[in-house]
Amino acid sequence: MDRIEEIIKELNKQNTHWKDTLREQGDLLKIEDKELRQAANEILSELRVLLKKDKKESVLEQIKEKMGDGGIAEIFVECALVSLETFFVMEPIRKKDTDEVLSLFAFLFKNYILRYNKSFSTNGLQFGLTGEEMENIAKNMDFLVRYYVGNHYSRWMILEDFEDETGLEGEAALLFSDLIEENYQTLQLNWIIDKLDVIEM
Repeated sequence: MDRIEEIIKELNKQNTHWKDTLREQGDLLKIEDKELRQAANEILSELRVLLKKDKKESVLEQIKEKMGDGGIAEIFVECALVSLETFFVMEPIRKKDTDEVLSLFAFLFKNYILRYNKSFSTNGLQFGLTGEEMENIAKNMDFLVRYYVGNHYSRWMILEDFEDETGLEGEAALLFSDLIEENYQTLQLNWIIDKLDVIEM
């Protein structure tokens, strides 16, 4: 929170109307002013760290106090929470032992990411998950895979980002990156075909 306070002080010195600008634009991800966009992104990064450890209400109260503007504080916190969807979705498997997580990843790659088996979510019980949890985990894993392949992420970059996005580290992150490496050509073809389908529509 100290870094957020520093950024707010810097913004107040540089541009006393920065809060009005954010209110007018509404979307923190589409800020036109370069310096304001950089400052907002840094605040969001700090908030992501805080929200991974503390409840929304507590973080919101702290940021309201620092910003002196409840409306702007809520915009920042809500935006940070949206960016943490995958982190919260993965919470049920962060509590599991490594072998269970590895088995789940292998299963989802085979039955959802590489090829689609519509009954995959009915296998949730064998992993101690509900059907809804399986659906959400699969969708978020698939999104990450498509993002990494579509942006040509290196194995090291996949590891780093996956750990940040999911809170899963060590062997789980290594297996996830290995599964992408092992199936990279198929994943690329899937990505290209999906893009072509969108263009034809």
